[in-house]
Order: sequence, then structure tokens, then C-alpha cells
Amino acid sequence: MTTTLFWSIVLVMTGLALSFLLVPILRARSHGQVTRRDTNIALYRERVEELEQTLRTGGCSEEEAAALKAELDRRLVSDVETSSDTTLMSTSSRSRYVMAMITLVVLPVMAMGVYLYNSDWRLALAGNGPEAVQILLERLEQHLLQEPKDADAWLMLAQSRAQLQQYEAAAAAYSRLNALQPSAETLVAEAEALGMANAGNLQGRPALLVEQALRLDPDVARGLWYAGLVARQQGSDSKAVEVWNTLARQQLPDDFRTFLNSQIVQAGGKPAVAPVTFRIQVKVSVSPDLAKTVPATTPVFIYARDETGKGAPLAVIRRQYSELPLEVTIDDSTSMLPERRVSSVDRWVLTARVSLQGTAETRSGDLVTEQVINRDQIQKPIQLVIDRVVP
Repeated sequence: MTTTLFWSIVLVMTGLALSFLLVPILRARSHGQVTRRDTNIALYRERVEELEQTLRTGGCSEEEAAALKAELDRRLVSDVETSSDTTLMSTSSRSRYVMAMITLVVLPVMAMGVYLYNSDWRLALAGNGPEAVQILLERLEQHLLQEPKDADAWLMLAQSRAQLQQYEAAAAAYSRLNALQPSAETLVAEAEALGMANAGNLQGRPALLVEQALRLDPDVARGLWYAGLVARQQGSDSKAVEVWNTLARQQLPDDFRTFLNSQIVQAGGKPAVAPVTFRIQVKVSVSPDLAKTVPATTPVFIYARDETGKGAPLAVIRRQYSELPLEVTIDDSTSMLPERRVSSVDRWVLTARVSLQGTAETRSGDLVTEQVINRDQIQKPIQLVIDRVVP
């Protein structure tokens, strides 16, 4: 939404709101001048009518009625002679127009002030672009001025600044985070941001941060990578090869391993032998007997459990019915808990389930299959055919 369109809509809506208020005010008829004399005369007439009604119903004699009538006449003459022409109520044209002008000017100003102070109008105008991100980051920074010990907010700010390639600001946010709650990952992240802000130079504080991170966690992958870069920048290729081969002995994505090995060779070393990769390839399909009209977005869950059935699943992958038949890879990266890796057991129960009610829990009517496998069977893909209905 453009700024012009936004304010055009605001003006139209304001005009409509004012019309509901102004039209009744401007159309109101004047009640004229209502004086105290007019009021006394009106009261006199009402009492005379009441007296005549009482006489007709026999509530008083003619003599009593005549006496009461004479008393009312006397009071009326006295009130009329002594009362002034003081206006009791007046709704003049001038007052109506004054009220209309106040409504026309004051209410829109007050409403706009309240709206601009409390609303997200800037965010609405920004849409989903960089301007919206900047507004959100400004608000996050304002929050941190009030809550400087909010570690989660510092992490969010630092990661966001890094993604926007605002490396100096990212490094400053990571520094505040590490002062509160240091970890190997965030120490390396600060070193990375400082290096990016300084044209890749990791000497000085970045090198110290990497060293500190490896003391906390000697196996942190990013720390080992940057430690190798620090060593090369210091002219110690042998140290870089040693550190990078420590990293190469870990489970790594294939594309990164290829790049890492090339860096080890450039440093004059020989890449370490990669560990045997643990993975379970699973092919999931549905039996033709059960293939029926199922909404395309119905979730399909693929589980890997310890055969003992103790605890939560080791891994859970969620896909959609429209993707069947499908292939998934279950490995340690899909583990639900770091301390309970899929590779930590030797036998698994693999489950594939179409959740017709969209829940993670098994319900009656779901389509499901299960199979128990061991390490000897994971050398080739495991076929899971969904072939039964949960009773």
C-alpha cells in the first residue's frame, strides 16, 4: 500500500465518520425562545384543564371550582407581572454551527493524534520490504533500552543485523549478548561479524573470540573453521591443516566438505578421511486399496523411534499427502533432541502416518504403516507402504 493510497483511505473514512455527526447537528430545528412567562402560562392552562375535569367527574362543587379558578387567575397575573423575559432554553443557528465547527476540527485532530501514537501505521505502509524490517529492528532496539538484560532480544537483533549485512551493528549486538550469556556459537558469530566488517581480517579481537569459543566447546564446527582461517592469516598453514582436519572428521554437509577439503589442499595438507555417514533413506507411498480422496494439504508424519518405545521419537519429519510417494532422509540432523541422536541406537521402529485430523497424535481413521529395522538394513532405501487404517 502506497502512502498516498493510505492517507486517501484515512481521509475518506474520516469524512464518513464526520458526516454521521455533522448532518444531525446542522439539520436540527431551532426551538425558538422559551421564556419563563411562556412556561407560567402553559402551567396555568394545564391546571385549568385539570380543574374542569375534576368538576365534570364530581370531584368538587361548582362553588369550589370557581374559587380555585379565581386563585389560579390571581397567581397567573402575579407571575406574569413579576417574571422577566429570561430565556430558559435556546438552540440558535449560530450555536449549531459553532458545534459543527468544533466537531469538524477538534475530533479529527484528536482521533489522528491517538491513532498515530498507538497504531502500527508505519509498519502497515512498509509492507514486507526492508523498510518494515528496519522499523521492527528499531522497536527491538527501543525494547533493549528498557530491558538491556534480555539475551534473546540481543540474539535476535544480532542475527537480523548480520543478515542485513550490517556487520558492525551485528558485532556490537553480539558483544552485548556475550557479556550477558556467552556461548561458543555466539562468540564465533561475533568474531565473524567483526571480520566481515573489517574486510575479512580476523586478527586481534576476532582471533581471541574464536579461541575463547573453542575453550567452551572444542568441537564447535564454525569455531574450528575460523580457527583455521586465523592460522592461515598468521602464516601457519600447518596449524590450519591440523584444525581443519579436526573439523573434517565430523559429520558435514557434502557441499561444505568438498569446499573444506579444497582449502586443506591449498594449505598444503591432505584431507582427513570422512566418517561413515549415518543415514536412513525412506521411501513412503500409500497402498492403492487406501488411495482415496484425501485433501492435498493433509499432513503425513514419518517417525523414527527407539525399538524399546521409551521416550519421545528420535526423529519426526512432516510432509503433505500431495507429495506422496515421497523420499526422506533420516539422520542425526533430524534428531529431536541433541542428546538422543537417531544414530545412538541399533534398531528403529519406522512409522508413516496420514493424519486425517491434522494432529501429531494418532487418531482413529488415520492411515498408517510401521516397520522395525536394524543397522544391517539401512544400506539401501527402506520401503514404507501405508496399508492400514487405525481402528
